Amino acid sequence: AIRSPSDLTSSSTFLVPVPATRLLSTDSSQHGPSEDQRTETNRKWGPAAGFIISGGALILAKGKWILGALKFTKLATMGSMILSSFAYSFIFGWPYAIGMVGMLLVHESG
Repeated sequence: AIRSPSDLTSSSTFLVPVPATRLLSTDSSQHGPSEDQRTETNRKWGPAAGFIISGGALILAKGKWILGALKFTKLATMGSMILSSFAYSFIFGWPYAIGMVGMLLVHESG
């Protein structure tokens, strides 16, 4: 056993670095997956994740054109009215929601 700093310099004691995962029991919550398990997971989910991310990027890139086209139609206004009606109905109930959105429509129409 090492009792003093002078014991560390003696030729009979060797301090060998040990990976921290070897000190943990396999039951420990800090004991992570092995390198083989990580690469297997990456192989299984890698292509699917790439497909989902690239599909999402495509939708975001082309989505601005779709939203721009909706501005020239009445669909954007109707969608906003329906969304507002749902939001108001969760807080105040349906009669208030329909009344409030109807009053906003009459006000904005002039």
